[in-house]
Amino acid sequence: MIETVDGLLPPFNNCGSFIKTNNLMCEIFAKQPQENYQFVTRSIRIDGHATSVKLESSFWLILEEIASAQDMTVPKFITTVYQEALEHNGEVNNFASLLRCACLTYARQPQATLAQALSEQN
Repeated sequence: MIETVDGLLPPFNNCGSFIKTNNLMCEIFAKQPQENYQFVTRSIRIDGHATSVKLESSFWLILEEIASAQDMTVPKFITTVYQEALEHNGEVNNFASLLRCACLTYARQPQATLAQALSEQN
């Protein structure tokens, strides 16, 4: 829990963590294995068109988890997301960013996200 003084947050340092934490959060992020943020490019077919998607390896792991939870392969899941985004928005700009944001949505609340998907399916 964040301690406040008169409802105001304490000062932040450049990393966004509280000054009194001595940059511990920055250290945790900075010292993670480089494999976590290495780019991985995968070739997939979307609507019969061959394309490639370049994401950090951590995002591919989350996409695998999401796809598995829905009994899909990653290519099938990505194709479904693309088709639904195209249907909803009329176009898909920056698809890699859309996938990253999907991963973040899932990572923040995996159970709630899966429950919502199941309720909309029924």
